[in-house]
Amino acid sequence: MRKIISILFMLAILISITLAISPSASAATKPIAGNDAYVKGQVINQQTGEPIELALVIFDGMHHDDTDANGDFYMPVPANRAIGIGVFKTGFIPKLNVNIPALEPGEVLELSYPIELIPWSIFNMGSMQLLSI
Repeated sequence: MRKIISILFMLAILISITLAISPSASAATKPIAGNDAYVKGQVINQQTGEPIELALVIFDGMHHDDTDANGDFYMPVPANRAIGIGVFKTGFIPKLNVNIPALEPGEVLELSYPIELIPWSIFNMGSMQLLSI
């Protein structure tokens, strides 16, 4: 019972964080600066290889893009500085710190690999002890 409560608690925290850092849809389309660079990529389910629609791709806690039906995203990022992006989707373990190198203004970096999210369902209850309160 304690493990189930711990899992529910962690899910509630992840949902709260996602909602707290998600700006309005109009904020996602606003330029970050006059000289943005861009990152293009895809998010997939690690277990099935299927694309994940409406995953939240975020950096700096406020700039984001949502993946489309094919799991694809295209988002502006600040030029001339390396960043880490995170990917969140309900039902999946978040992927944090996908490293993006510093890009020149106007440069588009197309990730050569998909970002894989792991479904929560593939973990057995024993591995969740690390999340216990």
